Amino acid sequence: MSLKDLIGEYGLVIKVDVSDLEKSTQWYTEKLHFQLDERYNADTWRQLNIPDVTNTAIGLHLNPEGAGMEGKKATFVVNDINAARNELVKNNVEVDEIITLGEWVKLAFFRDPDGNILGLRQNHASHPNAGEIGAK
Repeated sequence: MSLKDLIGEYGLVIKVDVSDLEKSTQWYTEKLHFQLDERYNADTWRQLNIPDVTNTAIGLHLNPEGAGMEGKKATFVVNDINAARNELVKNNVEVDEIITLGEWVKLAFFRDPDGNILGLRQNHASHPNAGEIGAK
């Protein structure tokens, strides 16, 4: 049996430490259009689903000491990084310029209200393992 066989309702929940749970919940729902899953509300936790992306969510964890740590980055793999960046900018999110990493990946980074770094990633469809890259 593999880990894949043991995965339940959510295949992946990315934990992000925040200093103000309500403020961060509002930012993620208004700016990124994530949807609050109230079943998992707790004093120090809010879980937000990413619309139309099954089994994937972000968990906001009230931990002011860990908020804004730059060691970990959640990266959203998108089909069109320019369109995704433009949508965030339209929602008043400051997004860094798009950079190309090697021949196969484009990246752009932005921050939530606590300074947590989040990323957009576009894999080049012409890469021989494009499907595998997006899954990692």
